[in-house]
Amino acid sequence: MLVSTDFLASDFISEIELPSLLKAAKEKGTIILPLIVKPCRYTNSYLSEFQAVNGPNEVFSDLTEAEQDKRYLKLVDRIVELINK
Repeated sequence: MLVSTDFLASDFISEIELPSLLKAAKEKGTIILPLIVKPCRYTNSYLSEFQAVNGPNEVFSDLTEAEQDKRYLKLVDRIVELINK
């Protein structure tokens, strides 16, 4: 999930997309990998129970391109790790 203020404020996301994903996470262990792309109230959201790829103080819009690449690599490494389990 690419998380931003717009994402968290979206009725479509909160009413259509997320309920089934959160249910799957709770009941089936589906992995949720939030990536905070812009400053937002992530820690006060319903997603805060999931560890984001980056911290709320390390949002992509504040990082250099090199740091963004490092976060993308971290995300890809985590996905590969989950696939290979």
